[in-house]
Amino acid sequence: MRDAMFKGEKINFTENRAVYHIGLRNKDNNSPHIDDQDVNKDVNDVLKHMKQFCSEIISGLWTGYTGKKITDIFNIGETITNAESAKEWFLSKAGDPSHIAKHFVALSTNAPKVKEFGIHESNMFAFWDWVGGRYSLWSAIGLSIPVFIGFDNFENLLEGGHFMDKHFK
Repeated sequence: MRDAMFKGEKINFTENRAVYHIGLRNKDNNSPHIDDQDVNKDVNDVLKHMKQFCSEIISGLWTGYTGKKITDIFNIGETITNAESAKEWFLSKAGDPSHIAKHFVALSTNAPKVKEFGIHESNMFAFWDWVGGRYSLWSAIGLSIPVFIGFDNFENLLEGGHFMDKHFK
């Protein structure tokens, strides 16, 4: 089973999916393709996007619609109901729906729905069905972690996970 996981095979039999968290922290960039997806390229692209976002938030370059530095990060959770509730509350304070783009980011793979919600696609961070559950701190789902600890420390976390992956392989 372990070898199959490292090869990106579909070992989640109930959902017919790969279980490939290791691809999120594979610093050797030798991940297999999964369903014709170039895992290394896609993961590295998202990590680059996360790094830029974290840098802009931490430095204060990313400001809210008021021009003030973002100081608090909230993870809404998985359901659209929670996101809609947060959006409704935000709009009751901010008024203009265009302000959503300055305060909301999306962790999603559904670009049309993200745009419909009011979030610009450049503020969308992708993840894949082989991440499993959407609770993986190693993926964009864990975006609040590098915002809090800094991206360099997040990369150290990924490297530590990769070290353990190699140890268990």
